[in-house]
Amino acid sequence: MWKKYWTPKGVASEEARVDYKRFGDPIFVPADWQGVMPNGDRIEPNSTFTSIRSKYKTDPAWPKVEAYLKGGQPPKFTYHRFWAQVDVALANATMGQLYPNGIPSAAKAKAEKPEKASKGKKRGGKRGKK
Repeated sequence: MWKKYWTPKGVASEEARVDYKRFGDPIFVPADWQGVMPNGDRIEPNSTFTSIRSKYKTDPAWPKVEAYLKGGQPPKFTYHRFWAQVDVALANATMGQLYPNGIPSAAKAKAEKPEKASKGKKRGGKRGKK
């Protein structure tokens, strides 16, 4: 996990996201209404998700999303989601509780493995007719 998924921000893996396709979707604006977003983008009946969020287009990763909107492959990004970071932290905490001295090597673990119950007479008396 640490070698394959560690980043300076935490543990994460790259994801391809098809939901960016919705960035071009129209938004509902009543026909007789107009407005302006805080960034100055006009809100009109023909507005789309990105037309009122023009600052997205200044993000360094925007070309990946834009290429996808024009028919390319879904963009891949590495997201550092809170729930995933918590899962990793809890897994490490559990490992620390289960193995406070570290995980034993395979050879040592095999040597410490309990032996199977020996075959022999069954315990208990005979059951049956009196």
